[in-house]
Amino acid sequence: NLLGSKKFYNWNLTMEKQELTTTITQNPLALMEKQKLFNINGLTENQPIIGGNSTGLLAVNLGRYSGKKWWKDLYRKMGADFWLPERVSMTNDKIDINMLTTEDREAYEAILSFLTFLDSIQTINPANFNDYISAPDIKLLITFQIFQEAIHSQSYSYIIESIFQGSKKTEIYDLWRSNEILRERNSYIANIYQKFIDIPTNKNFIRALIANYILEGIYFYNGFKFFYNLEERSLMIGSSTIIRLINRDEISHLILYENILIELRNKFPDLFDEEEIFELFAEAVDFEEVFSKSILSKCLGFSAESIEQYTRFLANKRLKAIGYKNNPYNGYTENPHRQWDEQLEGTNSDYATEDNNFTGTPTSYVKADTYD
Repeated sequence: NLLGSKKFYNWNLTMEKQELTTTITQNPLALMEKQKLFNINGLTENQPIIGGNSTGLLAVNLGRYSGKKWWKDLYRKMGADFWLPERVSMTNDKIDINMLTTEDREAYEAILSFLTFLDSIQTINPANFNDYISAPDIKLLITFQIFQEAIHSQSYSYIIESIFQGSKKTEIYDLWRSNEILRERNSYIANIYQKFIDIPTNKNFIRALIANYILEGIYFYNGFKFFYNLEERSLMIGSSTIIRLINRDEISHLILYENILIELRNKFPDLFDEEEIFELFAEAVDFEEVFSKSILSKCLGFSAESIEQYTRFLANKRLKAIGYKNNPYNGYTENPHRQWDEQLEGTNSDYATEDNNFTGTPTSYVKADTYD
């Protein structure tokens, strides 16, 4: 049952280090080796995602994955999707912020704070994965991701700096200091990433990849839907335009890690503990529901029930996409926000046929000559 209590991963690092082994790659407790910057004894072609012996050269077209359709689609998509937030006008948002209800304004500020945290660690942490990845074609896509996450981080800053003044800006950035729910939620993902950095075992690598997949596939989405809800009410259009651009990028990141996990699970099934993966999802879903209900359930268009339905629907969908066919949340098969998701993800669960996934730019994104 995924609805159990939180364990809120806090580890005794000293004790676990004493249990480490350095044997075969399939051993979950085996320490991983960082790839060398330049390895004269390495190989240039056909390197696996992990455990390879790469020269360090980004000979992408000789990579094991670069010939696959999912890689080619992502390479073209991520390479083409360049944008800058400053080209979206925030003039009307400066007026609209004063038209929001108290509940909407509190939700707007809290979601901005959380999204700022998410893309801050997403800008920094993927480089830690790349240190251990031996496939140059995978490294390339993760480097694309890092660049896009940096633009996202700047985007949230641009929104905050455009709308708020003085100490209010710092208050939004540091909301986790006063909001215990937000602080614990932030710490949950950060702790999983930090454990891999401190103890880079195979198990911790897979755990961190799963946390990344959860972040990209669940944690953003209730917040994104709030901005689309405001947009439908003709409020905060500049903010929602930027969120749509970010959402479009995040779908690419989601597909990237979905395929990385599938490739690794096929090659190293012993590293994937189904019970632990379900538990990681369960805890993430708990944090998502508690936070989203605390800030959205009083906003127009949301309720505690719709938040729960949507979050658990997403968990089932994400687990199914990486090969876990049994829906752990029985009965949560309907998407209450289907009208928004269809615009971005398409209606087919196979991303390769989702034209909406790989086309289009929000129509109000304009390359202006001057910025606000």
